[in-house]
Amino acid sequence: MARLSQTYFGLPAQAGFRLPPEWAPHAATWLSWPRPEGISFPYGFQGIPEAFAALVTAITQWEPVILNASAAAEVEVRRHLTRAGARMDRVRLAPIPADEPWCRDHGPTFLLRNTRSPLRKLAIDWEFNAWGGKYAPWEADNAVAHRAAQFLGVPSHHVDLVAEGGALEVNGQGDLLTTRGCLDADTRNPQLNQSQIEAILRNTLGVERIHWLTGDLIGDDTDGHIDQLARFIDSRTILTSAPHPDDPNAASFRSLREQLMALRDRDRRPFRIVDVPLP
Repeated sequence: MARLSQTYFGLPAQAGFRLPPEWAPHAATWLSWPRPEGISFPYGFQGIPEAFAALVTAITQWEPVILNASAAAEVEVRRHLTRAGARMDRVRLAPIPADEPWCRDHGPTFLLRNTRSPLRKLAIDWEFNAWGGKYAPWEADNAVAHRAAQFLGVPSHHVDLVAEGGALEVNGQGDLLTTRGCLDADTRNPQLNQSQIEAILRNTLGVERIHWLTGDLIGDDTDGHIDQLARFIDSRTILTSAPHPDDPNAASFRSLREQLMALRDRDRRPFRIVDVPLP
């Protein structure tokens, strides 16, 4: 399936597509199987397949899993999953290789729209460059989103913006949380200014208010993914990390909380902020 051009249905938001919130019903959890040549496990790969198989097994108790894995790894993957006790009737192996196992970041962003048309789902295929060009190679990861859409038979829409799933957080009511360290950074999108990035996000995801935050964790390779800083759990409630006073990230998170307290929803009301102890 060829990538759909913008002229096929116009911009996704104009065609009625929206990014649903995290708690919306979904058909499966999509994961990418780790590979020993990757850089995600600097202290050794021993035990990682077993741990990952345990994760898949836990998820299959409740819902299906789609698992990206190279064709060469299929036998090994099935062996690990069977040994862990996964419900194999709820596992679909997609013959899609990935450089690293972080499917939330390199996978597609699925949009939905309310329509009687058969075209209800759309997979957004962002550009991916391994968190600002940190870890080559990333060509396989950058191809995952489009190949995943092909696997499902869902149309894909390529967006010329470097973005990771972990950098986007929505409440389903028009609000989007993100951080400057990810989207508005020279390592991701040096050719775009903030206004241009906002236009792309609105036209693609159907959001109205884009809340830019600053915050980071020491040693964080993502440059401040919002999904580890603040998360919507309903349209008006945001969970945020609360570190111990001696934590070296304490000042950063105090600043983040002040920023969250200053945000307003579509009715100009402050959000409810709930602190969660940072592990």
